[in-house]
Amino acid sequence: MGIKRKTFDCVQMKNDIQTQLRKEHEGMTDEEIRMKLLQDIEQSNTPFARALREKQRREILVS
Repeated sequence: MGIKRKTFDCVQMKNDIQTQLRKEHEGMTDEEIRMKLLQDIEQSNTPFARALREKQRREILVS
């Protein structure tokens, strides 16, 4: 039985994403980063973004 090489490295993917975000957020204040993230989530159609928006809607209805 031969050695199977991984075709996907999740740690490398995480590192790449963190590097990209660090570059995007360079020179921004914490508040600017927070506002950009909220804006990105609001415009996104990913399952995470949809779930977060739904959670926020439910919290607004309860309060």
